[in-house]
Amino acid sequence: MTLWVANLTSKAQSVKLPDAPSSARIALLGAEQFERAATDPNFMESTARPLDDQFISLDAYAVARVDLDLPFST
Repeated sequence: MTLWVANLTSKAQSVKLPDAPSSARIALLGAEQFERAATDPNFMESTARPLDDQFISLDAYAVARVDLDLPFST
């Protein structure tokens, strides 16, 4: 499962993800990463790292992709 989180404001925001599995990975895209992301089609995959905390800090207008390895249930 992939969760996309976007900060639609001009101020930094923080989001809490309760019960995120320890295998969760996050990739961030903000103003500082824009130039690299514009030239690297695999930017989000290549910059993904383990999600160390339940909190995600997003700079102004930044986005985060969180990949959650959740068990499938019916």
